[in-house]
Amino acid sequence: MSGSEEATDLDCPICLSRFNDPIILSCGHTMDRLCIQKLINYNRTLNRAGPSRCPVCNWEFNPEKPLISNKSLSKFIESKPIYEWFLIDILCEKEGINAMKFLKLVFNKRHIIETNHITFETNDTQIEYNSNINFDEQLHMKPFLNLNQALEKISTYSQQINGIKKICILSDGFTKHTNMTKIDSNMFNQLFLIHVGDKYIERTRQLANETNFQFGHFNEKKLEIYVQHFLTNFTERL
Repeated sequence: MSGSEEATDLDCPICLSRFNDPIILSCGHTMDRLCIQKLINYNRTLNRAGPSRCPVCNWEFNPEKPLISNKSLSKFIESKPIYEWFLIDILCEKEGINAMKFLKLVFNKRHIIETNHITFETNDTQIEYNSNINFDEQLHMKPFLNLNQALEKISTYSQQINGIKKICILSDGFTKHTNMTKIDSNMFNQLFLIHVGDKYIERTRQLANETNFQFGHFNEKKLEIYVQHFLTNFTERL
């Protein structure tokens, strides 16, 4: 993880999404109220009497007692809004379609409302793909002419806001991103550069190494498998 934000656990260990209403169990572990309530209700449907167990450490707790809110964490989360930028820099039509499939799977598996700001960078070849995919209504579409222009605007904007900031770039390796070397990695919590397809992989990998971006790769066959890997890392503890 890169970035200068204070380290904390902002994601529920059960659903791996950002806390909405965190509660703290007697063992000290925190999870989202809805998630632990679902676990309690599930145990009741199985007629399991007696204490429930923490899904993290297996510590017993009384499910009949009121769940205690983690007020300090709730307050901290409110002070740390999330800003995410998903940037698409792909010329190959096939890989452009795979990139959009990837993003749709990612957004379908996450609560998009937990994110304050999402921006897409596209070129003309991607705009037609975007119009055919129904993302959640909260999704904010804002195309740029190219990746360099998008990164320049994001860098300027990031200096004016406080919160958790992440960038994820999807690339097929056809273009060389000169502006990526100008990104101040200390301004961001996570930087991902994901190569789509099987050509020019080493070019993208080298660029990731030069710019402190975390490298990833998937092709059409490994798309769904990589989505889960990405979600686990993109929502890592900050």
